Amino acid sequence: MEEKISAVKDLFENADENTVRELIKEYGASEKAGIIKLVEKYTKQLDKLEAERMRVENMLVFEKENSIYANICGIDEAGRGPLAVIRLAGIVNTRETNQEELLRLSAKYL
Repeated sequence: MEEKISAVKDLFENADENTVRELIKEYGASEKAGIIKLVEKYTKQLDKLEAERMRVENMLVFEKENSIYANICGIDEAGRGPLAVIRLAGIVNTRETNQEELLRLSAKYL
């Protein structure tokens, strides 16, 4: 007897990244529509995570190329323009080079 979709969903929801990869392999050939959707959802999440890792890695290349400087800051702004609405700006200065921590801090990953 096959597992219920709710049980498989719980497995995916409570799994770490490596376990999700294993679950995708295990349930990837399922013919149940609900499980197919779960596999697609978590495959997309892993793809987004990998893309974000690549983006962070590319930022670290810039940091390494400019390692002669004591600090490197990232600046971002948001708003429709100086005449339309208030503009907001944010600056982040971190010495953190742990890729997983940078991913956690990343607005695109949140």
